[in-house]
Amino acid sequence: AMNILFKREVFPEELNLILLVYTGVFFWQFAMLLHKKLELRLQTRLMATGVIIAFAVNVIANYFLLKNTGNIITAAITTVISSLVYISFVLYFGNNSNSRK
Repeated sequence: AMNILFKREVFPEELNLILLVYTGVFFWQFAMLLHKKLELRLQTRLMATGVIIAFAVNVIANYFLLKNTGNIITAAITTVISSLVYISFVLYFGNNSNSRK
């Protein structure tokens, strides 16, 4: 299916990268749905804190891991991980009764 989309042969290394990037993007978009509880409670500062933490995880992981591995797949993996960090943050604070106003 990727061959049709890109109109050329997609090599296995590229396919892994594409799937990881799409997975990270999917998780991030899923997180946008999950954070609606916080948004409805007007806890945008808390949401911003979660985004900053996820961004910091991504940047720090990329800095150290890319330097050691030199593999671009690492960047895609850290995107997935940072998206999961934000999802975890939102689920914790969205369901935590202490975070309600």
